[in-house]
Amino acid sequence: MNASINMNSFQSKIAALRERYAEQTSEKIDFIVSTWSRYCETPNRDDFEVLLMEVHRISGTAKTYGFPRLGEMACDLEKLLIDEGVANPSTKALSIIDQLKDYSADEDEGFEA
Repeated sequence: MNASINMNSFQSKIAALRERYAEQTSEKIDFIVSTWSRYCETPNRDDFEVLLMEVHRISGTAKTYGFPRLGEMACDLEKLLIDEGVANPSTKALSIIDQLKDYSADEDEGFEA
């Protein structure tokens, strides 16, 4: 019985963490989109590094919290940014940014806690 109480407590904590992460996704995506827009207007190393860091964070955490689609998009964007470096933004990267704008954590098929 004690083991099932501990498992329920663990599952509740995981569910709370997942819910908090889901609530923060729109802010994270908005930050990426605004940084991307600023970068496209005037490409510079500072915006590029901020953008890359935030995309890297999402790439590394989204799947862990049960948001595989978001993780895949961030991973793909991170790879493009690394491959392209501080250059003119590509249409592939723009396509992923557009997908991020339409992303909804409620529609992402992750694990259920």
